[in-house]
Amino acid sequence: MSINTIYDYQKVRESGLGFSVSKLTEKLLDESMKYHNISIPVSVSLLLCSNYKIRKINKQYRNIDKVTDVLSFPSMEFTKPAYFNYKNIKKYIDMDTKELFLGDIVISIDKCFSQSNKYNHSLKREFSFLFIHSILHLLGYDHMDEVSERKMLSVQEKILNSLNINR
Repeated sequence: MSINTIYDYQKVRESGLGFSVSKLTEKLLDESMKYHNISIPVSVSLLLCSNYKIRKINKQYRNIDKVTDVLSFPSMEFTKPAYFNYKNIKKYIDMDTKELFLGDIVISIDKCFSQSNKYNHSLKREFSFLFIHSILHLLGYDHMDEVSERKMLSVQEKILNSLNINR
């Protein structure tokens, strides 16, 4: 499992977040894969940025001129969440690392700070929630209707609880 993290934000480089992003994201990704019984090595790309940057990305790729907390750009499509058609995933496997590339994640650190205050929980918990949320999108989950939203939130909470990352 690997995560290529880009820190595109001076605030993160100067003050840090109070936890190791690399250690936490590796644990979160690993636990997410275990939850879904995915044993093949996977990788994701993670960009940590400002509200300004995520708004630009949201407008460019989704035509939505609005700040958001997290964006997910899956590399593949799923017929149902976390169900791989192993015959068709070869084109998504990096031949050097032998890892399956799930996609790209963008997290606004500004939103992470403001939402952790708003919901009265730790920055680590908010960051973990956003990261897991995005991983689930990369695995084909969505929240376009009430049923799929409840399912996705339930899976998020189970993964977070298994790591003792609670509200």
